[in-house]
Amino acid sequence: MGEEIAARFLASRGGVVVARNVEVGGGEIDLVVRWSDGHAAVEVRTVGPDATAEDPVDRITRQKMARVARLARLLDPRYGPMRVDFVGVGIGVERVTVRWLVDLG
Repeated sequence: MGEEIAARFLASRGGVVVARNVEVGGGEIDLVVRWSDGHAAVEVRTVGPDATAEDPVDRITRQKMARVARLARLLDPRYGPMRVDFVGVGIGVERVTVRWLVDLG
């Protein structure tokens, strides 16, 4: 559910999701999104209503983003240069929040 929310959020800002759940190099990239200036490998983290005090951004680590950056470099070269973005999705009882951090790789 979080990845779908993230994909819709990014599309509403002009991105085009070109791939989902891409397995590469022994790992997975949640979303590959095309922008007017290139592509982004996007890591999505979701927290649900049971974790209302937790911000999804708290779940991202330098090690995880370094891993996503390494996996992004292994993607098909047709994507060209790839930045690494993070989208945190918080699904609460009454609302959904989305935080987008750009170019963390």
